[in-house]
Amino acid sequence: MYNSTRRIKFNLFDIINYMFMFIFAFSIIYPFWDMLMKSFSTPAEATKVGFNLFPKELTFAAYKAVFLGSDIAIGYFNTIFRTFFGTLLFLLVTVSAAFALSKKDLPCRNTITFFFLFTMFFSGGLIPSYILMKWLHLIDSRWALIIPGMFNVFNMVIIRNYMQSIDKSLEESASMDGANHIYILFKIIVPVCKPILATVALWTIVGHWNAWFDAMIYINTNKKQVLQIFLRKILIQYDNLEVTKFLQASGQNINDFTPDSLKAAFMYITITPILFAYPLLQKYFVKGIMIGSLKG
Repeated sequence: MYNSTRRIKFNLFDIINYMFMFIFAFSIIYPFWDMLMKSFSTPAEATKVGFNLFPKELTFAAYKAVFLGSDIAIGYFNTIFRTFFGTLLFLLVTVSAAFALSKKDLPCRNTITFFFLFTMFFSGGLIPSYILMKWLHLIDSRWALIIPGMFNVFNMVIIRNYMQSIDKSLEESASMDGANHIYILFKIIVPVCKPILATVALWTIVGHWNAWFDAMIYINTNKKQVLQIFLRKILIQYDNLEVTKFLQASGQNINDFTPDSLKAAFMYITITPILFAYPLLQKYFVKGIMIGSLKG
């Protein structure tokens, strides 16, 4: 009798807990779903007030207008260029620094670490950074979006801590066989560090993909702008009248969709590629961040 009563109370807790989590998850997912369905809706469906899970009639007119009437291809190219080379160079520089600082016999190791940590709390500021970019002749260059992000102290510390948790016998065995530091780093340490590298790589990919402020500051030419700048123009700078002008200029029929449908379609075109990166790297997340944050 006691066990039966206790089991009923436990099941009630589960039911309430599941209901709460369902409502919480639904409140997060529904706005994204509503925007997605609005991007596929006809003007009559998009302007309808109320709770609608599915539109009665699907249309791809908003997506067609985005691809035909905007610089979406230019934005994609520049964003992919920035994300690919930005992440690749970030991993190369940051992993090299982390490997060097993981050596306890490195001369002036604490001083170098303090120098890095100091820059993490105190930066030069926006104006000095802009002057530096101008002095380096990087204004209106795609590399102005990549070079400043090639090193991150926080991620370097996490990677260094992960490297310090690796059994030193691996490096000692390779050294006895005549391997140098570069061979040990790229042939032994990097393969062992896959979880933490995948974790920081995902952070870097998302950061580069979503970044827009530095592009607004450093890039003047429209052909070098990233995708998020075009999205910002559509969502913030363009009101309904501007969107109408945009559609008329591209030769699209403004009666096939609403400005809100166009904005929703543009938003999903920009975020869909980065959403596919999460499932691919999620399995490394917990292991990488836990070991990297605890050791050291």
